[in-house]
Amino acid sequence: MTKSVPRIFLLGLAFFFSADAIFAGIGIKAGAGISGLNSATGDFRHFLGYEMSWLSMGNLCVFQVGVFKSFDISKNLKFQPEIFYSLRGGDASQDFAYGRVRYQVSIHYLELPLLAKVEIPIKGEFLASFLAGPYAALKLGAKKTSDFWGEKETADLPNVKSLDYGAIVGGGFEVPLGSGHWIVELRFNYGLNNMMTIPEDFIRLYEDKDFLRNFAGVIMTGYRF
Repeated sequence: MTKSVPRIFLLGLAFFFSADAIFAGIGIKAGAGISGLNSATGDFRHFLGYEMSWLSMGNLCVFQVGVFKSFDISKNLKFQPEIFYSLRGGDASQDFAYGRVRYQVSIHYLELPLLAKVEIPIKGEFLASFLAGPYAALKLGAKKTSDFWGEKETADLPNVKSLDYGAIVGGGFEVPLGSGHWIVELRFNYGLNNMMTIPEDFIRLYEDKDFLRNFAGVIMTGYRF
């Protein structure tokens, strides 16, 4: 499946630069929000090490930025492929009586959502919108950053898989601005892939069916030309 990833992204680029009206429906978006890691058992030691025995995984502040292109299917329905740089991960940093312990997981992705978008006219050109669809995400890099009692370390996480995928749902509104539309949008990503493997040198304390999945909620703004 990993070998097919370049073809998926090339197909996405082909949508953006189709011969008909290259700039029509093209737009840019950027936003920020929170991301987290969801474990089936709540035990992150399998994936991130035994230091997670006394830390609780929380949310990481993240951002993403990219471009999109909308294609009309019907009057109120559009097909919208997008390409984003996205930061995902989790933050297990905590405050203790003797000081703050920092432990963060940061995963950088090139993300390709393929969305169906329903537009509902409210008044004039003011539009409410709802969107949903799948996404694929190609890993660009993954690191963990820790600071335990003054011992700071940044290390790669090679057990993060090259490909993640999942579903997106969201909604927002568009307001006429100049020759295009200003966009505000709230969206939620939920990964469906077990996005991290258990390292071979990890000694299992028990057998389980654990998995780790990405999730994120992001507020975005942008402009559609």
